[in-house]
Amino acid sequence: MASKTQVPGSPNPRSAKWNNLTIPLCLFLVALVVVAELLVTPDMNASVATSYRDEIIVSNEHAPAYASLRSRSTDKVKLTAAAASSAGKCAQAPAAANAASFPAMYNLQTKLGVSYGPDHWFHIAENFMAVHSALRAEAASHGGGSGSSSASISTPPAELYFNFDEEHFSSALTPMTRFLIAAGVMQPRQQQLEEEAGKLAAAAGGAAVGDTLTLHFLHIPKSLVDPVRLELQQQQLAAANPGAAGQIVQLPTEGNIRDHRVVKLSFGSGSGSDGNSMERFTAREITAAEASAHGGVCVSYQGSIGGKWPTWQRGHWFENSGDSAAFRAEVRDLCPRDPKVLRDLHELRGGRKRKLVIFQRDVSRKFVDMELSLTMLHSRFPQAEWDISVLVHSPDISPCYLAHVLHDADVLLTPHGFQSTALLFLPRPALLFEVFPYRSYKRGYAPLAVDYGLQHAAIMSPPLSWHRKLLLRLVTTEWCMGSKQCRKYARGGDVLLTARGIDALADAVQKQLEPALAGSAASAAGRDSLYK
Repeated sequence: MASKTQVPGSPNPRSAKWNNLTIPLCLFLVALVVVAELLVTPDMNASVATSYRDEIIVSNEHAPAYASLRSRSTDKVKLTAAAASSAGKCAQAPAAANAASFPAMYNLQTKLGVSYGPDHWFHIAENFMAVHSALRAEAASHGGGSGSSSASISTPPAELYFNFDEEHFSSALTPMTRFLIAAGVMQPRQQQLEEEAGKLAAAAGGAAVGDTLTLHFLHIPKSLVDPVRLELQQQQLAAANPGAAGQIVQLPTEGNIRDHRVVKLSFGSGSGSDGNSMERFTAREITAAEASAHGGVCVSYQGSIGGKWPTWQRGHWFENSGDSAAFRAEVRDLCPRDPKVLRDLHELRGGRKRKLVIFQRDVSRKFVDMELSLTMLHSRFPQAEWDISVLVHSPDISPCYLAHVLHDADVLLTPHGFQSTALLFLPRPALLFEVFPYRSYKRGYAPLAVDYGLQHAAIMSPPLSWHRKLLLRLVTTEWCMGSKQCRKYARGGDVLLTARGIDALADAVQKQLEPALAGSAASAAGRDSLYK
């Protein structure tokens, strides 16, 4: 049989066939992109409605409340003779001492119905910060806090332990996520300290109240401290002695503790005067000296928090009257005013009446063509009246620095994403304005903003890449958000603040923010800012 040979240099018939198709195929794709440009992409300078006008969202509705947060919170573990007998050296504690005499410890359950990392502000907030209202409602914060009787004088503990159920989780937290966790479980410390100082003075002790707080973020293997066993003990023992303060647990030696990180905070006058707002909530590894003295610490176990799905925040964040005010008081405690930073920021503002902060993401879903957008913003919001600045996200950014930057901002403008959680530092009232990628929309931050006393509005960016222009125009936003694959694909796109978007922003300022500001100016309390 004759073998098939090919003369060197002669074209391969199969390759030639594909080469003949290449030009028509490329022309076809170019034609599709041109059609997509004409049908989908709006005129960036047009003042009239565009083909994506129906995607504009301006929402200030209050989300319906879910079931009571109180019913989902964790009660304190009660101290009985049986529990104390298993606490090792901790059982030798004086009988008169209550649980507030010891450091407090919480077990943190990290698993949710979504995958997230220790650096994700929103998912950390919905898992741990959202328990703040429930803990406040049940007076379940450390040491009893406000409302404890004069016969039982209990200051907030000087140390808090957060034991995560997942190894390596605590070591990967960021300053902001550590802040959100601490703010979730704590109650306004300054108020507690003032109340307890008064009780101490009345008791003729005159003792000094501590002005430092040490936060421990760590992982203890379940073989050594098993939260499930402790929770079962809680259920069995709570009814036996309902008046007891809490269960005392002895921690293992430092060599058996994983991923131990420490944050030490100072309080009281002058605590924010040394510029430390830039470093606050930056963690360090425990030192060798601390480790040698740390073994066998006795703590007051406060129960498990987190791990509920769907999280209760997806319907409501602050359930009861006074919850948001109490949370803001806690923010002030954890991030005391730093006069130097405030002075520098005031000079940068230059006496302008209004302030707009653009929070730019650093990896994905970023603002594109920022210079063009800034030019259009300045033309709509005159520089003589508006101070417009850009803040770029960094994983190590200090929550307390953010608090100082945003405490007097009128508008926070940002792509939709975890950084919208920074609304916690805005004055009340203020406006959070989000820009969503094309075909991606969820109300995640709208309920939080409204519960917190803010205004919220948003708009959808036009599609920016050729494939998103081609594919996403074939579906509706509702359909895309109902598909896991489409939702992930859509939200990965960058965003553009167009002329139409700036129109929507100006409309929200005029119709939402300005009336709210007028109302606060007319009230006796005035505008609520973290730092006056």
